[in-house]
Amino acid sequence: MRVRMLTLCLAFLIAQWSDALAQYIGLTTVFPTHRSTGIDPDASLVIRSSAPIVPETITFGYPDSDQFGNTPKTPTIALIPSALKDEPFAVQQREMVIGRYVLQDARTIRFEHGRLAPSTSYTTVVSNVGIIGGRILPPLEFEFTTRDDVLRVKSCTLDSMQQIHCSQPLNVVFTSNIGDVMPDPAQLLVVESAEDNLGNAWVMKPVVQEISPDGKSIRISPVGGWMPGSALRLRCQLSNVTGSIDDNRQYTTVVRQAGQLSINVAAA
Repeated sequence: MRVRMLTLCLAFLIAQWSDALAQYIGLTTVFPTHRSTGIDPDASLVIRSSAPIVPETITFGYPDSDQFGNTPKTPTIALIPSALKDEPFAVQQREMVIGRYVLQDARTIRFEHGRLAPSTSYTTVVSNVGIIGGRILPPLEFEFTTRDDVLRVKSCTLDSMQQIHCSQPLNVVFTSNIGDVMPDPAQLLVVESAEDNLGNAWVMKPVVQEISPDGKSIRISPVGGWMPGSALRLRCQLSNVTGSIDDNRQYTTVVRQAGQLSINVAAA
């Protein structure tokens, strides 16, 4: 008899819990999840509602007024460095990340923001989201930490050039200021040449490397020009910064004054 009573009580509790779960109304974070780390500083936030959202409750134009002339006091998604979470709102507002709201579907909000600071903890508060039926959902708060800002090659002349002339300079653009991590560009970029154009007997080619004023690109000019008919190899030794050889990039091509070239890009 006692076992039967315990079984009935347990079944009742499970049923109650299941009903409560099924009736849950609120917001959840799809990405990033609470307390996640290593998040890309450029990654968008994705929030999911348990019911269809009323678009008029989203502050699409924040901090500007909406289509009805109303200026919201707070944005739908308040994204700030966690170090400011206990500061007055006026202080938080100055550092609040501004972005663009996109309704992916009736229940999903995507927040596309500017690049966040690397290696930084952020606190996100989602509030005043209305759903069909006139209800305002409870606020959602979560935290995440961005990853380190790792230097990468953003683009290179050889990404799109169909030919390279004997006097053509090469330009390499990076994702961040290279001067902060590698003051000497010669340790980062190496240009080699092989006279037989087959890639045999690579030798270092004398070049002049100039860093742009913003520190995010390097212009490589040949000393005396590239030799027509020779093979040319540009090695981007990012491992000298990141410590991983998987981050290295290598470009090879053939120098001619005219004609089509074969350009190969590969991980070094």
